[in-house]
Amino acid sequence: MTGYANLEEKDLSELKECEEKMNVVLLAVKKEPKVADLSAEALKTIQDVESKIGFKLVAYE
Repeated sequence: MTGYANLEEKDLSELKECEEKMNVVLLAVKKEPKVADLSAEALKTIQDVESKIGFKLVAYE
């Protein structure tokens, strides 16, 4: 599993400023994660959860 980046306060401030400027959400990770190769059934399950919670999900290996 990819670990979350341990950012210093100044780096967090930069990240937050960038998010606000571009109106996006950024996730800082130590290395680029590989998106999971899922079956159609698994994708449907994720889409069902997305519909219930109102958020988009990304599955990483």
